[in-house]
Amino acid sequence: MSVGRLIGAFGEALADLLLPELCLLCASPEPGPWPRRLCRRCLGELGLCDPASSCPVCGLPAAMATFGRRRCLACRRRRPPWAGLVVLGPYQGGLGRLLRRLKYEPLRAAALPLADLLAAYAASLRAAGELVDVDLILPVPLARDRLLRRGFNQATALAAGLPQVLGAPLRPGWARRVDLVHQVGRGRAARRRLAASAFQIDARVMGRRVLMVDDVITTGATLTAFAGALRAAGARELRALAAARTA
Repeated sequence: MSVGRLIGAFGEALADLLLPELCLLCASPEPGPWPRRLCRRCLGELGLCDPASSCPVCGLPAAMATFGRRRCLACRRRRPPWAGLVVLGPYQGGLGRLLRRLKYEPLRAAALPLADLLAAYAASLRAAGELVDVDLILPVPLARDRLLRRGFNQATALAAGLPQVLGAPLRPGWARRVDLVHQVGRGRAARRRLAASAFQIDARVMGRRVLMVDDVITTGATLTAFAGALRAAGARELRALAAARTA
């Protein structure tokens, strides 16, 4: 970690000790007990999705997918390389602000309410008969330069509460980013193979059912590449949780 990031992390820890806990969105001095660091009003304004009315494969809400837990038209035409994906909500409003604080300030405490919410979603899915066979939790790894600048991987911070509710270990060290050659002039198939090679996966994923965790899904290219690398390493089944998606 750079000296600047080390000082920033120390300042954040010191502020947590000396100052009262405030809501991360409105600075209310009385955030609720759950989720952490978020007041009741701001929780109600996050715009969270209902997994029961979203596409179980891409996570799109019912308005953009179909009714009930059926695959949307796009996923019926071209299924992603994972068995299911659940997101907390759209990357906008309060949810977007929390994620931007987490990623760009960067304020690690902003992961606390999001980690609580992801764990609650996972527990709900498990109670409904989904996510019952997860062997391993893997956060999508950051590129080395971003990890050095930020000082932490936000996906790892978001996944912190999942082992307790799913009974599966969190293993951020089992996947890492590697530097790639430029993709200019390469065909689509070559680009896809190259994207998958951007991740180095521990051989111990072989035969395991993996839950991938990410912060924000935009085009889905990063998650697709990560899934491809896990498949190539022999992962048995893939599912995903994310805090938000843009569309």
